Amino acid sequence: MDSITNKIQDLKDFLQSLNLEDIPHLIALTEVNSKHCKYKIQESELQIQQYNLFSSNIGNHQHRGILIYVLKSLHASQLEETNHFNEYVTIKLQVISVSVVYRSPNSDTNNDNKLNQFITEICTTHSGDKLFVGDFNFPTVNWQLWTALDGDTRAIEFINCLRREYLIQHVQLPTRIRGSQ
Repeated sequence: MDSITNKIQDLKDFLQSLNLEDIPHLIALTEVNSKHCKYKIQESELQIQQYNLFSSNIGNHQHRGILIYVLKSLHASQLEETNHFNEYVTIKLQVISVSVVYRSPNSDTNNDNKLNQFITEICTTHSGDKLFVGDFNFPTVNWQLWTALDGDTRAIEFINCLRREYLIQHVQLPTRIRGSQ
């Protein structure tokens, strides 16, 4: 998502159109800050009535911003990690830790190392199941073979991190393709 400012009302309308049993329990969004915004978005603009909102870097134009909406009846709490990877939100939802992550396609090696350390930290310090979702932007990874094309060492390190933590990739194909990507 390349900014939620012009899409928040569409999301609210969509949620209002759903039957009660079809309302999502959790909504995870990345890239909610506009790349070219003229004003700083406020978290209060993003509230949805039946949801608690957890966020990171909203209105911070040096980052893309992350949101997690959780139904108020589910009693989620935000977890803070000591790692210096800063494009994430992690919540504890009963017996599961849910982390929403954004890794820029222009990420450097240092940031990639922090991402791997972040994943390891979540897996080793929190009990229960773990779920990582978001934009990891490793286009060279072949998830069917768990390899990286062209010897992409940073992608290989990411794959190795997932293997060490016994994590499984559920999405096997790109979820969005545009232009020359």
